[in-house]
Amino acid sequence: MAKIKCTMLIDYTSNVSNATAGARTGGFSESVYHIDSGKVQTDFLNLMIQRAKLLPQGSRIVGQRYQTVDPVGGAQTGGVVLPGTAGLKPDVPQMALLARIGGQGVNNFRPYYFRAIPDVRSVEGEYNPSINFTAALSSFSVALEAFQFKAVNLNAAQAPVLTISALGVVKTSEDFAAGIGDTVQVLRTENTSGNLIGGKFQVEAVVGLREFTLADWDDGLCAGGRVRFYTVIYPNFDKDKFGDPRIVVKKVGAPFNGYAGKASRKR
Repeated sequence: MAKIKCTMLIDYTSNVSNATAGARTGGFSESVYHIDSGKVQTDFLNLMIQRAKLLPQGSRIVGQRYQTVDPVGGAQTGGVVLPGTAGLKPDVPQMALLARIGGQGVNNFRPYYFRAIPDVRSVEGEYNPSINFTAALSSFSVALEAFQFKAVNLNAAQAPVLTISALGVVKTSEDFAAGIGDTVQVLRTENTSGNLIGGKFQVEAVVGLREFTLADWDDGLCAGGRVRFYTVIYPNFDKDKFGDPRIVVKKVGAPFNGYAGKASRKR
C-alpha cells in the first residue's frame, strides 16, 4: 500500500490581546506518515484536532499537505483551519516541548517538537505541566498511534569490523552477505588518529562473505566498530512510549497564510 506523508501547516501571531502594540507572525510544520487505507484524511483530521488543543491563542492550523512518498507520487493540499483551543496566551513560537516517542515493536524513537506552547507551560526555563495540558498531550499520543515515522532498521544484519583500508576495503570477523549496490552503515570505527568514524556507503565490489569495498570511502585506515545493512522502516507510534517532555527552543519560519507575490520595481 502507498505511503503518505501527512503535514500540518501551523501559523502563529504574537500579541493577540493588545491591539495597540505590534504583532509578529511565524509558521512551522509537523509531519507524520500513514498507509493509504482510505482513512488517511479522517485520521489526520483527528490528529490535528488533538494538536489544536495544545496551541495557544493566536496559533492555528491553516492547511495540510498529503504527499505520496512510497512509491513516489503526487501531492494534494487541504484547507481545513483549526484555531488553537488551549485557551492560553502564547510565548514566542520557538518555545517548544520535545518528547521522544517510541515505535510499536521496535527500539526506535522519534523526537517530536511541539512548537508554540502556551506561555504558562514554561516557567524558569522548564516545562510546567497542568492537568488539562497533560490530558491534551495524552489525547494527542492516542491519535498519533494511527501514524508512523521514518526510521532506520536497527535489527538489520550486522557484523564486527576488523579493518577498513584506505581504499575502503572492509574486512569483518563474521559473515556479512553484502551485495554490489547495497547501502550499509559503518558504525563507530576508529581511524589512526583515534577519531570515531561512521556513515552510509554503497558497496561497489564484493570479494566474499567477509570482504567487500565501499564506494567513496575517504576516511583512511580504520579498525573496529560494526557494519550494518541500511534499510528504512516505518513503525507506528506507541502511546506507551511517550517520553517525559522537556522545554527546548526550535526555530520557526515564515507564516504559510500570508499574501503571495511582490510589488513591481518602481521606475
